Amino acid sequence: MESTKTVQLEVVMPEGSIHQGPATMVVIPSMAGDMGALPLHNPLLAQLRPGVVEAHLPGGQVKKFYVSGGIAEVLEERVSILSQEAIAEDLLDLEKLHAKQADLEAMIEVSEKPSEHLKAELERLKAFIDFLGKK
Repeated sequence: MESTKTVQLEVVMPEGSIHQGPATMVVIPSMAGDMGALPLHNPLLAQLRPGVVEAHLPGGQVKKFYVSGGIAEVLEERVSILSQEAIAEDLLDLEKLHAKQADLEAMIEVSEKPSEHLKAELERLKAFIDFLGKK
């Protein structure tokens, strides 16, 4: 791997790594907005919002991961994504997500005072569905 052409991307959850490999660019959903990390990027830490990490692979393919939030560490030759929840795009099922969204919306609608946790879960789910819709 030539450090000037790729970075080593790792996507990690508490259970372990779900992806390791080279990328020519990584798009990160930071709290400040989406940002691209290229090889030789200045080091930084960024807080992640729920959204999509895009790994632009050598050869032109793009591999996408949904993350529930977390931290991104960007170094000159490495990008580490640390998230409580992360899943590769090809493992998501849109029908099941829509059914769960309907259930959560119904729970919020009938509740006099829905919890912040329930509202946050619905927002994460909407981000999952948005992620799948952009395939």
